[in-house]
Amino acid sequence: MRFGVKCGNKNSVTYEIKERLPDAEGNPYPSRDKCYIAVSESANSSKDLTNVYVKKIVLPAAGYNKETGQCDNKAGLLWDDFKSHSCKEVKDFCQSLDFLGVDIIPGGSSAS
Repeated sequence: MRFGVKCGNKNSVTYEIKERLPDAEGNPYPSRDKCYIAVSESANSSKDLTNVYVKKIVLPAAGYNKETGQCDNKAGLLWDDFKSHSCKEVKDFCQSLDFLGVDIIPGGSSAS
């Protein structure tokens, strides 16, 4: 996975956000300082993107403070049995956070 590489053609949501265009209903997307976009070349998720999602979306929303390693709240993730959700790297990272609970329900894709 390459970080910092621009992706998205003119028909993609990443292009709309980059250019600050409204969505199909005319609603503006959040400014770039309030959103985080990560994509893969194949448009499939992976363990790397799953970890990015946890670190950039879930943890800040839960009130996690990177400097102290503490979180103001208990947080939970309910995921399907997608291979990247239950892979060792993601599982180990999530289990290292005592405030984060993860439950995986049956179903999902076996792709990685």
